[in-house]
Amino acid sequence: DASDDLFDGIPQDDPWLGTLADSLRDAVVPRRMGALVQPLAAAAGRAAASGVEGSRLALLSEATAIAAGVVVDATADREGVLPGGTIRVAVKVFNAGDVPVVVRSLAIDAPDGWSVGPMEGGAGVSAGDTVAVTTSVAVPVDAATTRPYFLERPLHGALYDWSGADPAVRGLPFQPDLLHAVIELEIGGHRVTLRKAVTHRFNDQELGEQRRALRVVPVVEVRMEPEAVVWSTTTGPVTREFRVTVRSNADGPVRGTVGLHADAWDLPPAAAFALERAGEERTMAFEVPRPAANDAGRVTLGAVARTDDGAFADGVREIVYPHISRVSWTEAAEATVTLAPLTLPAVDRIGYVRGASDRVPEALAEIGLAVELLDDDALARADLSAFDAIVIGSRAYEANAELGRFNDRLLDYVRAGGHLVVQYQQYQFVRGGYAPYPLSIGRPHDRVADETAPVRVIAPDHPLVTRPHRIVDVDWANWPHERGLYFAESWDDAYAPVLELADPGEAPLRGGLLAARVGRGTYVYTGLSFFRVLPAGTPGAYRLFLNLVQPGW
Repeated sequence: DASDDLFDGIPQDDPWLGTLADSLRDAVVPRRMGALVQPLAAAAGRAAASGVEGSRLALLSEATAIAAGVVVDATADREGVLPGGTIRVAVKVFNAGDVPVVVRSLAIDAPDGWSVGPMEGGAGVSAGDTVAVTTSVAVPVDAATTRPYFLERPLHGALYDWSGADPAVRGLPFQPDLLHAVIELEIGGHRVTLRKAVTHRFNDQELGEQRRALRVVPVVEVRMEPEAVVWSTTTGPVTREFRVTVRSNADGPVRGTVGLHADAWDLPPAAAFALERAGEERTMAFEVPRPAANDAGRVTLGAVARTDDGAFADGVREIVYPHISRVSWTEAAEATVTLAPLTLPAVDRIGYVRGASDRVPEALAEIGLAVELLDDDALARADLSAFDAIVIGSRAYEANAELGRFNDRLLDYVRAGGHLVVQYQQYQFVRGGYAPYPLSIGRPHDRVADETAPVRVIAPDHPLVTRPHRIVDVDWANWPHERGLYFAESWDDAYAPVLELADPGEAPLRGGLLAARVGRGTYVYTGLSFFRVLPAGTPGAYRLFLNLVQPGW
């Protein structure tokens, strides 16, 4: 029957655990933690017998060990585990307390197909002593390289597909550790079970002791740069350089060849490489001719290294920050090459002020534009009139606190006939009054999150959408993640809105692309996500951005 109780239908724990916790609060004193060993160990035994949920039982067992001064450590002799290789694992039990401890059993929990050797070591651990147990773990030759569970399947656009993941790991921020030591101890006459992840421990001369999760890595890693290229079929270079880096994870020398592959492309021959030790890498450059057919379309250009151990076509990517666990995964050594008809604007020099996490300058240089990065010294002293256009990167006014000091020089450049393009900025840009005419950004800011949202050109004859490219519907295809953000909410009549777009079911927005004449020059503010879409290699975004940097309306 229905009940008015908020917790109706939710299983309730046996209240004895809560009662125990309350009774021990006053007894928790750092100098006499041993007094907690007996009640905690007894509680762990009772919890195991009564089927208390696993994570709570694990916490009880860990609390018992802490109270007893028992420390368990499990380490491997390497971080990168090779398929078909063997690693050594050492498990240590240190008894820093006064209570006798007995190691009843010790095992290594490993993935299916991994072979754990016999445990070598002893049992009793008296106060102040350490017991060390070692073993070897053989890795199967077909062991999959380590990657987060949410990257096991290809992304659907910008969405993860973890539909095939084990329900036990769904929602976890990191991939579970490969190996765990499982130790059953007898502490104060009661048995508790501890589970400890096996990690690689090493000393960093600057940071001290470091720990790394074990990960399966290929014998040879292969990476390709650049990863995304838009290549004009009508202008610009007729050959492009692609760089392939091979890195060894092997214990000894590795020799082989590395080459490129793509359907129906005339590609240079493979190159030989030799790597003498683990961690060594070599980069080789391949000059690739543009396909003779000059057909527009998207092609995948891949790289593969071949050695006596087999063929390798993946590289290891890592996210490394000091405050989180390291995350690594493998990616195919591929470049997405999009052939498209592009016309470069009539500019010789473009100045660029880099924004936050901004790779747009490199994307523009890849298609043949002469882009010069402007630092604070250049903004303060350089002859800005030497540039046909100047582009401000996304969030540059926030990322570079000094940029605001030089804003008057930028506006003077525009008034004297220059052309300035400002990509999306945040509220500091509005507060500083850095635009030539007033504009505002809403709170929350306007954005279009649907990357497929229709875009309507409301000023069809404006130069921003007509030269050197006339922007058409197909130019809005394959934009990743979103259309744009931090659109202007209101603006002075001096600005002309050029586009209209909105998320489904929402009111149309016109602040995503604004253009204004300022003195003898021109000024553009855009909230469109060029910082995402240009590095992704979307040709329509290139066509529009080339229009934006074309001066002289």
